[in-house]
Amino acid sequence: MTGTNSRIPMSYSFDLRAPIIRDSTTTVLPTTSATSPGFSCNSPEEPTTQDGQDHDDAQSQGSGKRQRRLTTTDFTRRKRAVTACQFCRVPPQTPAAGSPWTRFSAGAQYETQKASQVQPYESERLPFAALRCESLLQWPALCNIIPSDARDVDSFPLSPGYKESSVQKPNSTGKGIDESSFVTLCRKFLAHVHPRNPVLDGQQLIRHARTTEENGLKWDTSSCLVLLSCALAEYTGFWIKPNEYLVPPTREQLRQRDDPDQGPRAEPYYAAAQKRMGLLGNTIEDIQCFVLATIFEKFAFRPLRAWYYVQQACSRLEIHLRQRGERPRVPFRQNNPADYHLEQRLFWTCFRAESELVFELGLRPSALESFSYPEPLPTPPEGLLAGTGQTPRSEGSHIDQDEEQRYVDERGWYYYLSEISIRRTVDETLNLLYRNGEEYWMKHPTYLIRQYHESEQQISQWHYHLPAAVQFENDKLPEEEFASALQGRASLWQEYTLRPIFYYLLHCPQDDPVFPQAHILALKELDICAKMIHRLAFQGRHGGTWLISRKIFLSACIVLAAASNPHRIHPPDEWQMLIELAIHTLERWAVDAVDVGQMAEILRHMYHQV
Repeated sequence: MTGTNSRIPMSYSFDLRAPIIRDSTTTVLPTTSATSPGFSCNSPEEPTTQDGQDHDDAQSQGSGKRQRRLTTTDFTRRKRAVTACQFCRVPPQTPAAGSPWTRFSAGAQYETQKASQVQPYESERLPFAALRCESLLQWPALCNIIPSDARDVDSFPLSPGYKESSVQKPNSTGKGIDESSFVTLCRKFLAHVHPRNPVLDGQQLIRHARTTEENGLKWDTSSCLVLLSCALAEYTGFWIKPNEYLVPPTREQLRQRDDPDQGPRAEPYYAAAQKRMGLLGNTIEDIQCFVLATIFEKFAFRPLRAWYYVQQACSRLEIHLRQRGERPRVPFRQNNPADYHLEQRLFWTCFRAESELVFELGLRPSALESFSYPEPLPTPPEGLLAGTGQTPRSEGSHIDQDEEQRYVDERGWYYYLSEISIRRTVDETLNLLYRNGEEYWMKHPTYLIRQYHESEQQISQWHYHLPAAVQFENDKLPEEEFASALQGRASLWQEYTLRPIFYYLLHCPQDDPVFPQAHILALKELDICAKMIHRLAFQGRHGGTWLISRKIFLSACIVLAAASNPHRIHPPDEWQMLIELAIHTLERWAVDAVDVGQMAEILRHMYHQV
């Protein structure tokens, strides 16, 4: 789909965070959407039955009845399953029975009909432990090269010795808050940060900035919003296209990426904003402040503080929804408030930000997930996506500031909608492949291969329907930032589906026959990890850099797993250069992040052992 009114297809929308439906006789597992083709959460040998009540009048054809409005719940229909996890069998009268947290039940241990015992270690593991980069420290294939003090680490940020960097640091530039630069910095924020997370009204922000420049800072929400926007503007930089594969970053490129004064310039604005955040309430602008604070903390490699603020945003948005009459698990009322378009963006941005951190930290999500939001995707500003995302420029023509911002906003919204769409599909894949962990992978290799091919079909559909403004070619580096980011999302999803196959090939008994396709797909996993290490080395500071550092560590560990087990699978020819690049990239960011420094040290030890 490359027309002027390109839309993200709704057919594969999925809400992993929806509550699990169950009755008194059969517990329903968190399976795929009824509208998602080709997915099944059950293991290959577990049959499923279709509930005759699974399709309501909104989905029936030719009934003659008026169709009701679809909600997010309609995109999360569940299929009945024969067995259920331990947590989901808690009696309905207990508080946990109706909790959305059932999808994150520890280990998600599935019973057989013979009621097999749950292993103590499995029940103590963090939810979705096999997904996180720390899980590779327990891989048997790497046990001989991992330092002894790292083998029991199940979460770097949740380890006893973990400490996040200070919020306020000495400013080497000697500058504090420049009250004459509020408008300039807010425009920079709108150009470089806002397009990825368009939670506020850009024109309203500029009006707030002008008022603050004229009248000075006050102790209100608008001043807090301006300060947070300025802090993020000082922290961000320009996007740099990565070099072709195997050409490492030059010193000049790294110099452009690594400005040591970014943090010191940003922190005074952020510290002033924090003094005002204790006065915030539950209005839309109040919640916007907590979302921006979440993004800033991720810029600064402080994931636990980011978690704290995203929980504040989610809980306050829940209160906001309840105060205007909405209730969990029931359709929304039809009378929407004037700021409903901003509320939509906040809901899906909070949903996305919380999902990222839930999977990485293993902490409990908020109750925001229990609301059946009417729209499966946020609605763009009226008239914004009427073009193609390509601003026509003739030679010598001048593009004014507002037109340039509109061009950025248009491409940003195409990216935003596309990213939310694949985020929900990725969440489904993570639930299918990682909930049961490595033991399940070893028992069902054919299921892993089939799941990979089904996932490839879905990502191909998603890729095909991307708007022209953010479209990319699979084997070519995009020239544009948003297309490059979506290409990275596609590679990330592929890595998720290939990692279990790579694990199986690495750990299956040597006398067992290995499917030829499993070996081919394991080599593809290595290729994706190698390219990730290279491309992510060019990243600067942004809201996803902490997540990127973890992905670099994970990818490097997978390359080292192949290098230390060449009898199983041949490592990339340039594997040594890739590991050195990964170590160097992590060390660049380790100045502000204790956990990233740990990753670099562990990786260096493993490299020397190999």
